[in-house]
Amino acid sequence: RDGAWSAATKAALARFGVDRLDLDENWASVGSDWECPGCGRRKAELFRLTGNRVLLARLDIHHDHLGDSLKARLRDEIGTDWARRIAPGVAHFRKLGSRMLARFAPTLVCLDCNAADGTAKMRLPDIPRDFSFRPSEIRRFIMPVANGEHHVDVTAALQVFEAGRADFEKRIHFLDTIFAIIANGE
Repeated sequence: RDGAWSAATKAALARFGVDRLDLDENWASVGSDWECPGCGRRKAELFRLTGNRVLLARLDIHHDHLGDSLKARLRDEIGTDWARRIAPGVAHFRKLGSRMLARFAPTLVCLDCNAADGTAKMRLPDIPRDFSFRPSEIRRFIMPVANGEHHVDVTAALQVFEAGRADFEKRIHFLDTIFAIIANGE
């Protein structure tokens, strides 16, 4: 689709005046007209030079970290061998439960939108680590820069979190319920 061989990638290398490229499978798997669902930038605006003059052409799969929390809790409270220590036939519920907890499906986004989620949470320690912003929510607190990193508006990010707090707390309660079902072998 749009790998190192494509006209768009070759044009970007020429435009940035470099010959080194860091291009991943996610980038190559979508066409050159792909648009990030978070920031709305097209791929031509996503190319960026690293400090050592390598052209980045990478996309990330953004996912809801709340889904990871169930496995972490099982590991922390039951042990690293939790799957062997619970009742037979219950372990599959961990994957099902994780999917039910997530506020959004894993979504291909640009590196900068994925990083903006972490930046907002790092700068706002009151936002739980397990909370993840949907791509549509990220759009509400970033200022995209063509071929550069987003500017993150932490005040807007906090407002977005506060608007979704009740939903997140319901999901935490649901996580407690799923954990109890698995731990009790129900």
